Amino acid sequence: MVRASAVVEKAGIPTVSLVGDGFVSTGQLAAAGLGMPNLPLSAYPGHVNLHSPEERERNIATFVVDQVVKGLTVQPSESEAGAPPEPQPRDIVFRGDLDEVNAFFDENEWSEGLPVVPPTLDRVERFLKYSVRPAGEVMEGLLPDQREATVWNVAVNGVMSGCRPEYMPVLVALVEAMCDPQFGQEHLGCTPGPEVLITINGPIIKDLGFNCEQGALRVGFQANTSIGRFWRLYLRNVAGFLPHKSDKATFGGTWRVVLAENEDAVARIGWEPMSVDQGFKAGDNVITVTSCPSTDSVASVGDSEATDPLGRARDILDRLAARLVDLNVYT
Repeated sequence: MVRASAVVEKAGIPTVSLVGDGFVSTGQLAAAGLGMPNLPLSAYPGHVNLHSPEERERNIATFVVDQVVKGLTVQPSESEAGAPPEPQPRDIVFRGDLDEVNAFFDENEWSEGLPVVPPTLDRVERFLKYSVRPAGEVMEGLLPDQREATVWNVAVNGVMSGCRPEYMPVLVALVEAMCDPQFGQEHLGCTPGPEVLITINGPIIKDLGFNCEQGALRVGFQANTSIGRFWRLYLRNVAGFLPHKSDKATFGGTWRVVLAENEDAVARIGWEPMSVDQGFKAGDNVITVTSCPSTDSVASVGDSEATDPLGRARDILDRLAARLVDLNVYT
């Protein structure tokens, strides 16, 4: 909603974005990332689908209408408080031992709750030696924070994720995919909570030591595990997806371990690797990023006409049962 309103506002037409009150901060963060921190919002109290028609009418008349009128008729004041300054490349943001560094990063929401490898200048420089691109090269600005994706911050987050320096070309390729408008990374914080499956093809499977045999999606192998962790950490630290703020996944999921295709096994049964199916040549190094929900969701949220709690519960259970039947049919 906010992204659509920003486009309309830039065309000179005033808008007000209608959001549930649990999404106000998310809308504000999204608007700020689009360069419109004062984009008008109108907050509906609670979840519209959980209210009876009479409650909805009363809430709209009591809360929404005045906000909409104000948003369309009153010019919002310019925001005086800008975003706090961010560290520049090569800035030393903290000094301390391993425990102190991790506590500092956790306080600043720069980690996802697991210990990080401190991104010292020496460690970052070792990663940059494996990139043919300059450290300051900008690939794109990533929503919702509109922060620039650079080769430098790829290396920083690669260090933090526990990757090895020689993984750097893979990490840069992943961020290029993240920046591709056709991928639509700005939607990764939506209610269904999509995650990604990263699939690897080509000689890099053996060169970098990816596991492609038993336990292909288990943690326990550095390349598969740390590169999978990198994706989620980069989304957090550069794109700006923070749980309870700009990331509003209902359940979500953890990071995905990278899947490396066992091309030797595929060849033995006479199949081509997935990369060839996608139009690449056999022997090409190919990284595929696929967005998918980490769990199956029943997207219908409380849209029951029943007014009593028992009736609503019965309607929800009916929908769950219908969805289970659908899954059984499709599988």
